[in-house]
Amino acid sequence: MARPTRSDALLALAVGVPVGGWSLLLLWLAAPRSWTLVLAPAAMVGLAALAWRRGAPPVSFAAVSVACGVQVVVLNGFLLLPSLLAFPLALYGYCAYGGRRAPLTGIAVGALGAAGTAAWAGVTRSRGCRCHR
Repeated sequence: MARPTRSDALLALAVGVPVGGWSLLLLWLAAPRSWTLVLAPAAMVGLAALAWRRGAPPVSFAAVSVACGVQVVVLNGFLLLPSLLAFPLALYGYCAYGGRRAPLTGIAVGALGAAGTAAWAGVTRSRGCRCHR
């Protein structure tokens, strides 16, 4: 894997510290403790992966996508963490530096993620899930 460039590492740090801190604070205040054990590492991995957005765009985009997917599935719309802001940054990096087919693949992953999130929320709410009340 390529080394992150200095500017990408600084971007990851500049975004990761305030957004990561805000996400951890929201988790600590609002989410059940069992969720925090899964969500805190997912949020931090997603933000740290931004350091490789130009050096290894597919790896960075995959890590951020999986981290955001974990957050959305576990929280199920109960709480949206600020660390989800890493997805548009990773998507831009992947589309700009990932090669010829990267824009189509990136937009498809984003669209499938959005559709999957909507379907997941609809299924759990239609079953009468009371975990978020």
